[in-house]
Amino acid sequence: MIEHLAHAERFWLQQAITGIADPPADWPAVEAEADEILAATPLEFRPAGPIPPDMSDEIHTVRDIALHMVEEAARHAGHLDIAREFLDGQTGLGPR
Repeated sequence: MIEHLAHAERFWLQQAITGIADPPADWPAVEAEADEILAATPLEFRPAGPIPPDMSDEIHTVRDIALHMVEEAARHAGHLDIAREFLDGQTGLGPR
């Protein structure tokens, strides 16, 4: 799951926004690079890199990419919650 999210961050927050993607790196490096790019790029900036054809109707600005990444992380956080509950029964709700 973490590897998938790292690849998604690398694609969307490096390649799609700047048009250039560094070679794959470990999660903290990908995250740091994404943070730097987002901090330096106006949300209304039009991405310089490729947008997948199936997303071209939805992704027009860096703001759209940022929202997509929030959705992607939230979707997978739910998957991780399910895995956690299967492993030890904890749900994160109520007293332990």
